[in-house]
Amino acid sequence: MPCENCLCKGCNEGTKLAPDLKVYSYSNLIGKIDLDRNCMILYISGRNSGKSFSIQNLVYEMMKHKDYDAIYCFSETARLSSVDTSYGFVPKEFIFRNNEILQVMEQIIYVQKLRAEQKKAALSILVIFDDIEIEKNSGLDALAVRGRHFGLTVVLSS
Repeated sequence: MPCENCLCKGCNEGTKLAPDLKVYSYSNLIGKIDLDRNCMILYISGRNSGKSFSIQNLVYEMMKHKDYDAIYCFSETARLSSVDTSYGFVPKEFIFRNNEILQVMEQIIYVQKLRAEQKKAALSILVIFDDIEIEKNSGLDALAVRGRHFGLTVVLSS
């Protein structure tokens, strides 16, 4: 019988998948992430494995614990489909296509730098990259390293 707070088989500590890797339920996972310190969360899996659905559930759980000033989503399917409700919590004007990533991210970072220069607190921003192709020199590698300095929490699936 699974534990109440994780997906293990009864140990109450999470299923060990690798020496230091455990799988938790969303509510248990959110309790282990310091949402005041911005982070990057990666989803890597095959096609039609439920990544978008999983991200949606994770973000709903995150939003219970933290108010974000803005949520941006980069997703070909969410932007193109009038019936796709995966990201119904993101205003349509904040959902972009993959070819807009660099331009929009530059604007977000510019605003955050400007706020820092003006001694204002950085906005708390959640950025979702859903089902994107990661290309060399796309800037996402720098975002993984420096995003937290700009008040960004990033959820990325590929």
